[in-house]
Amino acid sequence: MSPGTISPSWSNVEESQNTLKFASRVKKVVLKPESHEILDDKALIQKYRKEIKELKVQLKTTTEKLEMERQAEISQLKAERLKVFITLCCYFELI
Repeated sequence: MSPGTISPSWSNVEESQNTLKFASRVKKVVLKPESHEILDDKALIQKYRKEIKELKVQLKTTTEKLEMERQAEISQLKAERLKVFITLCCYFELI
């Protein structure tokens, strides 16, 4: 927090207003502390292995989801094709 002083004196009104404006801007500042850790080779390898493992799980999940969506779309297309076939057979009185 930044200290600020305002004065009730009319001769310091402008300076007091500037102090309050500055304090208002300072309140909006968001600090995002970052940790700059220095890792040795072994720790880096361990970190990367963990990240690779997480990415593999993410890839597997996404692949499974896409495969399920693909199978659902194939089933829908087969059902539509069957309806068209039945409609054509009825139209030509083949059934």
